[in-house]
Amino acid sequence: MQLLAPTVLVGLIAAGIPLVVHLLLRPRARRVIFPPLALLHAALASGQRAQRVRNVWLLLVRTALVALLVFLLAGPTCSPAAPGVVAQGPVACVLVFDDSWSLRYALDARTTLLDEQRRHAAAFVQAARAWPQPSQLGLVWADPARDPIPLSDTFDRVREAIRSPGGRPHAVPLGAALRRAVEMLQAARQPSRRIVVFTDNARHAWRDVPSGVLAGIENIAVRVHSVTGRTRTNLSLVAAWGPRRLHPETLPLRLGAQIAAEGLDADCELVVREGGRVVRRLGPQRVAAGATLDVTLVLPPRPPGVYGFAFEIEPSDRLRFDQRRYVVCQVGRRPRAWLVRRAGDGAADLSALLMRNLIAPESLPSDAQRVEFRALAPRDLTAAGGHAAAEQPEFVVLIGGVELNEAQRRALLSRAERGATVLLVPGSADEAGDWPGLRRLIARAMRPVETLETVTSLAWEPGGPFASDESIAEMTRAAVRRRVLPAGIEDGVTILARYSDKRPAILERPWGRGRVVLLTTSPDPAWSELGVRAAGLLSWLYRLMTDALGPADAVADLRVGQVDRTAFPGLPAAATVRLEDIVAGEPPRPVRLVDGAPRDGWPASRPGLVAIRPAGRPAAAMVAVNWPPAESDLSAVSVKRLRALLGTPAVEIETPQAGGGATERWWGRLVRLRDPARLLALVLLGLALLETCAAGTRRGLAAGG
Repeated sequence: MQLLAPTVLVGLIAAGIPLVVHLLLRPRARRVIFPPLALLHAALASGQRAQRVRNVWLLLVRTALVALLVFLLAGPTCSPAAPGVVAQGPVACVLVFDDSWSLRYALDARTTLLDEQRRHAAAFVQAARAWPQPSQLGLVWADPARDPIPLSDTFDRVREAIRSPGGRPHAVPLGAALRRAVEMLQAARQPSRRIVVFTDNARHAWRDVPSGVLAGIENIAVRVHSVTGRTRTNLSLVAAWGPRRLHPETLPLRLGAQIAAEGLDADCELVVREGGRVVRRLGPQRVAAGATLDVTLVLPPRPPGVYGFAFEIEPSDRLRFDQRRYVVCQVGRRPRAWLVRRAGDGAADLSALLMRNLIAPESLPSDAQRVEFRALAPRDLTAAGGHAAAEQPEFVVLIGGVELNEAQRRALLSRAERGATVLLVPGSADEAGDWPGLRRLIARAMRPVETLETVTSLAWEPGGPFASDESIAEMTRAAVRRRVLPAGIEDGVTILARYSDKRPAILERPWGRGRVVLLTTSPDPAWSELGVRAAGLLSWLYRLMTDALGPADAVADLRVGQVDRTAFPGLPAAATVRLEDIVAGEPPRPVRLVDGAPRDGWPASRPGLVAIRPAGRPAAAMVAVNWPPAESDLSAVSVKRLRALLGTPAVEIETPQAGGGATERWWGRLVRLRDPARLLALVLLGLALLETCAAGTRRGLAAGG
């Protein structure tokens, strides 16, 4: 504790005034005529009583009143007691204030963590007045849109800025704010330099802080002030997803979301909306404390176009911003698939027949097929006037034993260069284990067909593109009896899967924008169970076809605050388009396009779904804006982690408790130990009331006597 005017304590001498007044005003002993001897003893007793203090407590109260009044005039203040903040000499201190979304955590119906942080930060600034002069104070917000306050000795400006309710919700971590604080301190002249960070102590707030950001600053100390209150609980929607690539119009639309619970177990419902219509309600969902829950849903196939969905969990929780997420996806035409087999094979090759029925079952009518399928002979690849010669397929299956001449080979590889996936599959016959003309893309030679004495199975390579896809896991359970192995694998070839004896099972080589894939066994039951346990193989084939369709080009998934100037192909190069907020329902906003994109980027200042419509046309593109998933992670950062990150051992974390109920907060504001002047004023008021009561009681007793 310090005193702003310690010389005023000389006035404590005045505390003796009540005693002096008592001595001066005490009654004198009366003289009594002696003859009546009987009155002698009464007169002596009366004189002795007059010499004594009649109300000791009243005298003490009046003395304390004067002493406290003098002490209050001396201006007592209390500086923070955290190590590294108080210095012997002048201090240059920068306050870094985190006002991001996670600070909107509701402590009750009217108070948030941000409110508590403002109160504590204002008290800190008030206490900083007692620092040795010429100390300086500055302020930097986590929100880059708010102007910082440079170092100065005008503390009131910092205090008023902290108390003001301005600012916008955002998800910006502390990296940029700390760099600004470092720039301020590098130019400071004070011998002691301090950074005080007001945050919620969540790990996500430090996710973009560069390692060693404080390196090179002499005599630096950091204090992290975190009002965490009671154990925080939170139910959040941390992720939602849909097809990342162009989705075929014939396939069901698979969407998903991830719900996380922190602090306690929670029950909720997941609501999926499209526009203002609820398309699915899933629940109740039980989420264990500290765990996540993945929820998936499948919607019927949709015609080509762009679609936006809003995922929301109910009921709402203490953090409102992470209760909703947005997903956009694009549905395109059916992929084209070709099956190239030897002319005249027909149903003779069981491998070709199985592949044809997996891709496009003959029993289904054409309008129910998932792909546009063609069965071709090698000559159809280059036949003049043929339909196949002019088409660009997304998927081509080449059955083993098919011989291609140079023109046919070039025609097939040109389609791979433009994005097609070419799958090499062995035929049913022993001599159909090679692909003349294309095999050299994978290996120098192919060994003869190998019949295994003990069946084997394949396993996806860890970290590969198919390792985590549960829909194709059935492929790893299928027994393999026969296979054909490559000899001398070429450079640039990647092994996607291996057999249990570590021999290569599936290989891939990029070719232009497409790829060539080799499957070393056949779905023929004489070779493997891939055609019998066909669910895995079928899912894998459709995964290859979907990937070959390419990325969606009319949708974008942005993060709040991200600047994106994507030029969508469906928009004119120079025109005015309308932006419609599908969720908020606000009036459309016109945006001028330059080279197909807005000059300042697509709107990403807040979460939502934005449809982009050219004049007189339906939505040509759609943008989903979401908060970073890390913003919902409330796990605490450790002092050890901060010291390693900031590059200095002088880091401390202070976590005072946030206010509780209404009565507790009222009493905490009235009696605040960090502001001794308020406490002394309160005690002074109480003593004054006590003195009035005691004096009134004394007069009443005197009058009654």
